[in-house]
Amino acid sequence: MKFKSKYLYLIIFIVILSVVPYILISCGGGSYNSDQEIHDQKASYITFAIVWNDPEDADSPITAFDVNIYDANGNVAFSRKSMSTKDMASTAIPLERGSYSASINDATFNAVVDFKVVNGGTQIVEVRLKRIAARLSIVVENAPSGAKLDAQVLNVSKGWSFALGSDNRIAIKWSDVVTKVDIPSATEVNGTITSQTMYLMPTVPTDSQSYIQLYITESDGTRRGSLLTCDRMESAGKYTVKLNYKDIHTPLTLSTVTINQWETLFVYNGEVLNPIN
Repeated sequence: MKFKSKYLYLIIFIVILSVVPYILISCGGGSYNSDQEIHDQKASYITFAIVWNDPEDADSPITAFDVNIYDANGNVAFSRKSMSTKDMASTAIPLERGSYSASINDATFNAVVDFKVVNGGTQIVEVRLKRIAARLSIVVENAPSGAKLDAQVLNVSKGWSFALGSDNRIAIKWSDVVTKVDIPSATEVNGTITSQTMYLMPTVPTDSQSYIQLYITESDGTRRGSLLTCDRMESAGKYTVKLNYKDIHTPLTLSTVTINQWETLFVYNGEVLNPIN
């Protein structure tokens, strides 16, 4: 009889141990974790994934983006200045469920993306960055050894702003204020001088042509210059000025010819030089 009682007490003790934790949870001991889990399931976040519209722009120097997110009523749901691409990829932005429009831009690139937040958790919103600046490079062939190039674009638009068109679509408005942009010096290598690729605002809207002043300084100090009159540089265009060293002593008028879907080459008298290349 004592033997049976001993086992009966043991069974009762085991049952109590197994039941007590559930009693504590039902009384509030575990309710916080349960509520938190439900909250986490309902909370919605987005992160941005950057995609370059032109893969060649992936190496362009970028400091930071201004990010603005608007809800379906046009109210600001999120706004932050100077977000790096790393910040944009790692920051989980809390948003309520609904429809949104995001504007992401810096001085060179811009993107507008519409998206919906429909479920809890974190979703990735792809942002396709389009270049709004013009891209310019200068190539001087048959240059003497040690020659150095200095150049300046004379009539670049000072900046841009957003404008709302008659169709309620956002458009970019370019400033009528003229500014000059220096192109960093470049030195001859194997007979060719190639400038650094520059990201510029397009030609000021009031001018029908763009103007580039360039100088070549030889190793003995001899200097020759030329004023280039070119077609306008437009937003998002790619432009290459390709010259022969011997032609730089006179003012030159160049025109643009499209080589392929990406490249526009400034050429003499409208004739394509070495179009296969």
